[in-house]
Amino acid sequence: MSPLIGAVMGLALTVMVQPADERSSPPKTVNETRIIFVHRIEVQRGTQDDGSWVFPIGIAAVLLLTWGYARYAEVGVAWWATFTLTFISFNAAAGIAAAIRGEFLGTWFAYIVFPLASLFVSLWLAASAKVQILPGAVEAATKHGFVNFYLNVLSPPQRHWLFTQAIGVLVGALATLWAAARLTHYVALSNQRGSGRWASLWRGVAWATNRTAGWPSLMFGIFFYALSGACIHGLAYEWLMHSPRLGG
Repeated sequence: MSPLIGAVMGLALTVMVQPADERSSPPKTVNETRIIFVHRIEVQRGTQDDGSWVFPIGIAAVLLLTWGYARYAEVGVAWWATFTLTFISFNAAAGIAAAIRGEFLGTWFAYIVFPLASLFVSLWLAASAKVQILPGAVEAATKHGFVNFYLNVLSPPQRHWLFTQAIGVLVGALATLWAAARLTHYVALSNQRGSGRWASLWRGVAWATNRTAGWPSLMFGIFFYALSGACIHGLAYEWLMHSPRLGG
């Protein structure tokens, strides 16, 4: 999906939402809309996934992180940047269309400023990560398996560097997903106040991204962006190198 396609989809899905019936007095503010929306989805909420699959997948990811990042860093960073641009385009188009229709005014903009700015931070982090890719790491990781690459090819400083860079990109990608979901939530929350099939689609999107709203989620996003920046820009690497037990 390209940024252009994202912009077209955001514009189309917003324009096709039918305005709410004036007799129903739809909510205007963010807080009023969220209260009504949350009350509506509480009735529809089904059984939630217990997340039991997360831990074993996390362990497997840690075991292959250094080698996998060395081999696929260039492709991964490129996809990260493309994903970010796509969501910026999608939500910008949807937000502009909603504003033109008079459904996205006043305090609504205050709720989208931070996640939108966060996505631009993601672009900056992705550009920084691309510059920080270890020269020759892709070729070496392609020629060697994980164990040989980690134990015999890399020096301790190189291991620390690749590991912290991998953590930075991974956490940065998660932070980008959070920012994209939070931004999409408020855009969808505005559009779901209408009626018709497309309003129902936006309502489903708002339900799926509902957990990204609120202050706890905001703190989560700030922490992940700070951690990603510290790893990508070498602060975490410096800490590892100066650690008595971990330094090379």
